Amino acid sequence: MRGATTGDYPTDVKYAGVAMTKVIEVVNTDGEGVQVWRLENPTTGTNDVVSTQPNNNTTFRLLATSWTGADQTNCVEASASSTGNSGVPSLTITTVNSDAIVADGWLSEASSSPTVGANQTT
Repeated sequence: MRGATTGDYPTDVKYAGVAMTKVIEVVNTDGEGVQVWRLENPTTGTNDVVSTQPNNNTTFRLLATSWTGADQTNCVEASASSTGNSGVPSLTITTVNSDAIVADGWLSEASSSPTVGANQTT
């Protein structure tokens, strides 16, 4: 999730009425940032993802993904974050299992697009 200013980030996210757990939150010096939430062993089928937005924030983005065959007790084995000013941002993450899925995100105020790195797909 992406908030517009400091204090405008979701305080609660639910899937099918079940509370999700925040994995990580990264906020830059301008107050813009990203949150990642997870839910292990969710209800199957078509369901809503609902976030509680403080301060009546109307400027946010919401993305939901669903993975089959995922570990239902330890679905997040590692997380990492970074902020800065770079034309070539990078981050190192160490996974535990050889079959891990790495999902990444990128937030920029510039109108440019990131270059997909080696071993990445879009």
